[in-house]
Amino acid sequence: MNHHLILRFLFITLLLAASQVWARQPNVLLIQADDLGYDDLSINGNTCSKTPNLDQLARTSVRFSNFMVNSVCAPTRASLLTGRDHWRTGCEGLHGGKEFVHLDERTFGNLFQNAGYATGMWGKWHSGKADGYWPWDRGFDEGFYAKLYKYYPAQGYYNEYPKMTTHEGKWSPRVLADYTIDFISRNKDKPFLAYLSFQTCHSTWSTPDEYKKDYMQDGRTEAFATLLGMLEFMDDEIGRVLRHLDKLGLAQDTVVLFMSDNGPNKAGSQAQKGADKISEEEWSLRNNHGYLGSKSKLWQNGIKSPLYVRWLNKYKPADVDRLVTVTDILPTLIDIAGIDLPPDNLPLDGRSVTAYLEGDTTSLPEKEGVFSHWFPNWEGDQYDPVIDRRKLEIGKQKVALITEKFKYIQNEYAVPGSPTSPNKTYLIDCVHNPLEKVDIKHSHPELVSQMQQKLARWWDGLLDSPHAFTPTVFQIGWNGKQRSEILAFGPSKTVGLKNSGHSIGGWDEVGDTAEYPVHVHRAGDYLVSVAFEAKALPYGTVLKISCGANSLSSELVKRKNESLGTLHLPEGSHVLRVQLASIEGNSKPDLSITSFNFNRL
Repeated sequence: MNHHLILRFLFITLLLAASQVWARQPNVLLIQADDLGYDDLSINGNTCSKTPNLDQLARTSVRFSNFMVNSVCAPTRASLLTGRDHWRTGCEGLHGGKEFVHLDERTFGNLFQNAGYATGMWGKWHSGKADGYWPWDRGFDEGFYAKLYKYYPAQGYYNEYPKMTTHEGKWSPRVLADYTIDFISRNKDKPFLAYLSFQTCHSTWSTPDEYKKDYMQDGRTEAFATLLGMLEFMDDEIGRVLRHLDKLGLAQDTVVLFMSDNGPNKAGSQAQKGADKISEEEWSLRNNHGYLGSKSKLWQNGIKSPLYVRWLNKYKPADVDRLVTVTDILPTLIDIAGIDLPPDNLPLDGRSVTAYLEGDTTSLPEKEGVFSHWFPNWEGDQYDPVIDRRKLEIGKQKVALITEKFKYIQNEYAVPGSPTSPNKTYLIDCVHNPLEKVDIKHSHPELVSQMQQKLARWWDGLLDSPHAFTPTVFQIGWNGKQRSEILAFGPSKTVGLKNSGHSIGGWDEVGDTAEYPVHVHRAGDYLVSVAFEAKALPYGTVLKISCGANSLSSELVKRKNESLGTLHLPEGSHVLRVQLASIEGNSKPDLSITSFNFNRL
């Protein structure tokens, strides 16, 4: 064989190998809604909503009728991104600095990006909002972090913070679809992962008038008409993205998934202009199956989500009633794409369910999954830092253990229609009692004991997980940035203070202290400023900030946002300590601090 024939043979071999890799690596389009209930879609029996594009997607998909997510958004997103129970990932709850996924956790963005995929996400993130934690830091080549819950005009951070991008005159669902379509167009010639994360239909509800007017003419309240309009608007935008795949000839090469992040929100959902909440009759229309509960509850309507998976000419449309959980999404996606999990990846709680997608619904063993309240129950509240996780007790936690046949719930509140239980524990027969109307724990004490023991073992393993209930580590000088921010409402320890969802207050006594783990990537002198509001600010109110052996003290003289001075920060991991150092006189300050900012000189 001469030299030219050898080269030709090698070239053909490489082409064949490349085509085989391509065949193993389809595109992925993951679409997620926010606070959308299983019954919000017309294909699931809702006689009020109009979701023709999602209905058609469902008809051409493998449809999972027993797919469970967490009961609120950030925990579901942590599990979706990592394939792990959310408390293992460092996501302890939501807001108050609790939603941050630990930086040593790998996301599906990391895995697909490392495998050569183009990756992008647009919309609701809610997995950390500081340097190192943004979507463009977690495996996505590009990202639009949508401002919560800014439907009009759409606002957010595109590949950068703190520069805000405002899309004047445009609504959020359309902007998110526009970003997705543009990304697909630019990456049509190579495999891509597109994560389209709508804010629909999180309150406060809002949608263009043209989307709600017909529902109001049908006699719906403005709130319900707005909700239905939001669903129809999102459905139109999903249809536009799916048609774009068709237009580019990519529909058969793209795996499309649709899911929600938790169940529907019943309370506090108000339309613009202060319209009343939906009526009980409208709530019944919205939840036509009559599942118990709502968002934030461990009853069925709090954690049940639609899941549709479409791969045209590969997966035959079918209904699957086997239990699947949100932690199964990551292992299933990398299995579909032929991506290996790195050997040093932390253990997954989910498993691949590609067998179900391929029509085999019997070979996989029965599934079990634990679903917990979004924050741990203990003597502190949801925003207090957990100092010693070993003091957290499983018996106090609001959790549910779900198997293919049974569901054990402990410490959950009763809801309308639920069985009564003085000790707030329930055992439900999921097969014969899917509406959860009957508690059978008294007739099955052995099963209750077994499930309690399983929960105890799960809890022990959780507490041994390296990232469980660990504080957020804020990054200073991340990727060479000059400006860095520490969110004041993400402390690892407090003395005399009260943390809340978006600020930390209670600065009224000398010695009040907050501590923050930090990692300094660039040593140097930093100009430090504080963002705060003061209802009262006595003369001589002094803040002291220290890091290692270095400190600065500065009197607050303004009532909002102030420069404190220069502090030298050494490279490496440290604890930043902020203390109310002194107050003159008998008056007390009333401060609420939102952030500390560091600008490298």
